[in-house]
Amino acid sequence: MEITLGVIGPEDSVRHIMDSAESFSDLRLVPFYYGSLEDIDGIIGENQQRIDQWFFSGQVPYTYALSKELICEENSFYPPLYGASLLGKVLESYLDKERVIKSISLDTIQEEELETTKRYFSLQSLEIHSFSYPDFRPVEELAEFHIKLYREGR
Repeated sequence: MEITLGVIGPEDSVRHIMDSAESFSDLRLVPFYYGSLEDIDGIIGENQQRIDQWFFSGQVPYTYALSKELICEENSFYPPLYGASLLGKVLESYLDKERVIKSISLDTIQEEELETTKRYFSLQSLEIHSFSYPDFRPVEELAEFHIKLYREGR
């Protein structure tokens, strides 16, 4: 039985997910790109009947759709960012900046996961300022968290 999976996120994230899922022959993936979170309302509203499950690129679009009651937990999910993928993003930023970064700010990743990752990969010297939350938070609130830390030089 083929499952139709609607993949929702920014274009670069959705393309990455689509490339990663090519080998799953029992899935029919349908990409949906958004420019702003509010676009999700129309995407789901216009495509609900033809999609079996919704796959979101991350916690923010997932919790947004959940908070607006566009989806339910039973027909939707997102990939949490854990250990190796978090380390990969930190290393990617090192390479992009061509220098070692000693302090970063992160949102959406649970505090316990950050501590486990720091221990497992011996990243105790990396200062991580985190804003963890289980539900939807407006983008402005997340941005303000990072901006405040940046202005404080942290």
